[in-house]
Amino acid sequence: PGRSNVAVLTDQPRLTHCFQLDVAQSPNSKRQAGAAIAVEPLFKGKQLKLGKPATLTFKITDPVTNEPVKGLRDVQVLIVEPPGVWQVRLWAKEAGEGLYEVTQDFPEAGLYRVMLQVESRGVRFNHLPFVSVPVNKE
Repeated sequence: PGRSNVAVLTDQPRLTHCFQLDVAQSPNSKRQAGAAIAVEPLFKGKQLKLGKPATLTFKITDPVTNEPVKGLRDVQVLIVEPPGVWQVRLWAKEAGEGLYEVTQDFPEAGLYRVMLQVESRGVRFNHLPFVSVPVNKE
């Protein structure tokens, strides 16, 4: 919502025109089936150790109400070691009020990318930014 500047250019006839457009909040945006979610990775910024299983916990909330989203059964986590030779997909388990977690033992030291998807909420792996997770030897 807000005011935007719009530029229009046509080739035939050659015409340019700029105008302002006011965009209002959709009355249906408050609550729709399959509404998006807000995800907070609680492990962001932590350094993991090679050879120790790491628990990766995500806090999932409703972006409109900020309430925890409970009862999701299709939270899937994708962990990739760039450039993508090694990867694993895990189903997260609910661990509390809007908390979902997976446990992974990383195969070698390096920088991994962690992504999340929840198909029942219309969220795919590429819809949310990935989290970089460093795994150190010691």
